[in-house]
Amino acid sequence: MKQDRFLKELEYLLSDISAEEREEALEYYRCYFEDAGMENEASVIEELGSPEKVAYTIKEGLSGEMRGEYTERGYYTFESKQTPSPKVRPAAGWFPFWLIAVIGVVTAFTAVICVLVAVAAALGLAMAAAFLWAVIMCIFGGAVSGVAFASLAVIGGSLFCFAAGLLLLLAFAAYCKNALPPAVEGLCNGMKAIIRKIPGRKE
Repeated sequence: MKQDRFLKELEYLLSDISAEEREEALEYYRCYFEDAGMENEASVIEELGSPEKVAYTIKEGLSGEMRGEYTERGYYTFESKQTPSPKVRPAAGWFPFWLIAVIGVVTAFTAVICVLVAVAAALGLAMAAAFLWAVIMCIFGGAVSGVAFASLAVIGGSLFCFAAGLLLLLAFAAYCKNALPPAVEGLCNGMKAIIRKIPGRKE
């Protein structure tokens, strides 16, 4: 059965009530079908039942003997024009805002970690290169010019820088081992708490 036929039969079955009440009832069910959409027409008709059943419900409601009817999709009444209970959905605009905020926090945190790792690695490589260059200069420079003292000073400075870089790498490794896991865990817990507060979200 199609919507047009359903409404025509319903109009015929309601011919014994006042024209105003009949038109009000027909307008209600027209809007009901329009809100559901053409793709849901069959399911709406199946939910409502036959036109005879709908007409009986309307007449009983008008006589005061029946105020409403339970269906598979919820409770509706003709007098109050309540449509079936809609499914709870997240509030529009709220969830995307928090989703973007969470993604931004995670991205920023990851970027900071990557930058620190890159800086530490680059510093370590630079110190190693400086140390190697100082050794080469000491060997060749001392052999050619005999300026061994200056070469030793360069080696000493390079060794100091290399040691500083090594200490920085060790400190960063200790941070990653001891401080980073709790920080990541705290971030994950915060994300879970935010997601749990999203309106309409079912656990």
